[in-house]
Amino acid sequence: KILVFIGNPPYDAFAKIAEDADLVKPYKDGLVKDWGIKKFNLDDLYVRFFRVAERRLTQNSEGVLSENSEGVLCFVSNYSWTSEPSFVQMRRSLLNSFDSIWIENLHGNRKISERAPDGTSSQTIFAMQGLSSGIRQGVTIGTLVKRKEKRETELARVLYRDDLQEASAHERRMQLLATLNETNFDENYEVATPQTSNKFSLRPLSVAANYESWLLLTELCEVSPMNGLMEKRGGALIALDENVLAQRMKDYFDANVPLENLHRGLRSDAAAFDASSTRTKQQSIGFQQENIVRYAVRPFDLRWCYYSAVNPLWNRARPSLRAHLWSGNSFLVSRPAGIANPEGFPLWFSSTLGDNDALRGHAYYFPFFLRREVIEDLELNESGAMEVRSRMETRANLSSRAREYLASLGLPSPDDETDESREVAALLWNHALAIGYAPQYRAEHADGLSSDWPRVPLPLDAKTLRDSSALGAQVSGLLDVSRGVVGVTSAPLYSGMKLVGRIARVDGAQINVNGGDLKVDVNWGSLDGKKNVMPGSGRVLVRLPTDDERAALDAIGLSDEVLDIYLNSEVCWKCVPKSAWETTIGGYQVLKKWLSYRDFKVLGRDLSVDEVREVEQIVRRLSALCALQNKLNANYIACL
Repeated sequence: KILVFIGNPPYDAFAKIAEDADLVKPYKDGLVKDWGIKKFNLDDLYVRFFRVAERRLTQNSEGVLSENSEGVLCFVSNYSWTSEPSFVQMRRSLLNSFDSIWIENLHGNRKISERAPDGTSSQTIFAMQGLSSGIRQGVTIGTLVKRKEKRETELARVLYRDDLQEASAHERRMQLLATLNETNFDENYEVATPQTSNKFSLRPLSVAANYESWLLLTELCEVSPMNGLMEKRGGALIALDENVLAQRMKDYFDANVPLENLHRGLRSDAAAFDASSTRTKQQSIGFQQENIVRYAVRPFDLRWCYYSAVNPLWNRARPSLRAHLWSGNSFLVSRPAGIANPEGFPLWFSSTLGDNDALRGHAYYFPFFLRREVIEDLELNESGAMEVRSRMETRANLSSRAREYLASLGLPSPDDETDESREVAALLWNHALAIGYAPQYRAEHADGLSSDWPRVPLPLDAKTLRDSSALGAQVSGLLDVSRGVVGVTSAPLYSGMKLVGRIARVDGAQINVNGGDLKVDVNWGSLDGKKNVMPGSGRVLVRLPTDDERAALDAIGLSDEVLDIYLNSEVCWKCVPKSAWETTIGGYQVLKKWLSYRDFKVLGRDLSVDEVREVEQIVRRLSALCALQNKLNANYIACL
């Protein structure tokens, strides 16, 4: 008999071992039907380890929970299982099987430069100075106990700790170990209350009653949101430069160019992707210039992609998403639950195709409008063949509940193809943006936002809704880098904007664009062994603004410290407001993430002048967004 399972299971998607395929079936049952969770990966090896341990410690040979069983399970693991929606049935099973659960959140997710609760660097406790930077994935230590005695509560008691403040790995290890000697050990923990409404989260949550009464984003739409595209071709179908991508794809479609001369991602076989046969299939169609379209990798990181719905060039081409992309349509973008700390804003706006990982927790796209073909007439032509006359009908992507709400305010139909109708159709989506970007809303409902889709309060009158929507439209304009914003990115600029985010040499000399001045080489990013981009510390100087800069920030409506963000030792973007630098959307710190992909070690070249100006414009957009905070807070309060 095994009484204790202890270890550090591998964190790796299950792909090769076929034995016991039904092992984690109890963790999958009901995900689609009961929870509406259609995308999940529960064959990760550490999940299988949990299932083996649960089964051996708590169940009899028939797989039924045994009251006479007992044992201890203690794993260092990926921390996703404690709160992410896909693991809801796993958590429910563990809560039924065990009596007590202790969770130590050790953070340490180096993919997002995760920080501890006090804002300091959250290096994993497994880092060894000078030897190893430790695990890249954020981790927990979970200890689960099953006793023979009958428990008093329906589900296991859950205690959760998230208070390791020290920055260094050694200090955090010592702090963790020291708590073992404390008289009242459990006082170090917060009590979590897993239940249906929070998907049995093992993290302590505080959700206001009024928040639970508001509609989820998914209750506002007629058509469910769609995942973003998934490439899985090593970046072969995505590029910063349109011409580079066009030539790469022309080579791909040219039968005279050998397969081995193509981009690595186009010539290498992968799961469900045979490089040679896929190329043959694509060549029968031929290169199409119109398939090179704008593509949002992350917020404010707009690139180019070559789109093809013919499988399997893209791992997931999402043709349903592509079908909703036309001039005049837009997308509100969100995720099913927050998984990043900090997550920042849980919403984003796009008018282009976008990536599945544009937000952490996977990006889902809510189109403002829908289109369908309407048959107008059937008739026989002169040759006796049946001809169909049809037209495309555009309608608002609004649920019956959303439509009833708009009608209750006396607003006209959102489906008539008039300017007023289009404005009514967009009201709720722009309103959601205005609410989601209010700092007070995010602060008051952080736990609710972390556990599900954002919920949105609906104003009681049409004027308040229209005012909120107008503010949301300002937010969308600042978020959408595919179009300019007068006063912020295009002339005439607002007073003060000229000094924000400007590029300059430290010594005041003229920048030499061909002499290395635009090379990013202060460790903003690097490539690991698998060619993944890892963020670095970069170089940032925090300082007080000069008198001219102070006047500029006052004119914009900000009272920040300013930062100089360095490309290299000689050149920096000056006067970046601290609030703009720290702006995080969907778990990504916008400017830092952008820079991590432009480090010379990643990009392999210096920045272009246009790319330098792009940063300048991003800084100005984020500064304008931060300057709206007071208005956004006042709007949020008015909508309650």
